[in-house]
Amino acid sequence: MLTRYLPFVFVLLAANVFAASQQVFEATCSGAKFRVTAVNNGHPLDNTYVLSAVTVAGPRELFKGEDGGWFHAACIPAKDGKSILLFQSYCGGSGCLEGKYGAVEPSSLKVVLRPSPKNVENNKQASALLGFTAPHLGNYKGTFCCGE
Repeated sequence: MLTRYLPFVFVLLAANVFAASQQVFEATCSGAKFRVTAVNNGHPLDNTYVLSAVTVAGPRELFKGEDGGWFHAACIPAKDGKSILLFQSYCGGSGCLEGKYGAVEPSSLKVVLRPSPKNVENNKQASALLGFTAPHLGNYKGTFCCGE
């Protein structure tokens, strides 16, 4: 009789384990509120990251990172005095390039730079947006998401 309910119990347990692996990080950048939802899918490098702007109409998805490894985000004051939400999204491993950046303009919530879905760096473009060399956000003091 109990074996009849085991698949149902297993699904409930798996759902509870999955739900426990989700983390939410939030920060404000130039008056705009941003949220990163990080979901671990079982393996330490099997992660999904969703960057959203939190608006009065609700969360608005801006970027979904499925490279699996790392995601970092920080509000960076650019050389022109305006702040940019800068983020890095890259896979984890020795063959993965870390210089994959994205950027969001807080005033318009426009994604002005996207990391390549391929293993291609765009740190020159990120540096041009900032007006100085883009920092590695894993070591940046103002990073609000997501530790290594």
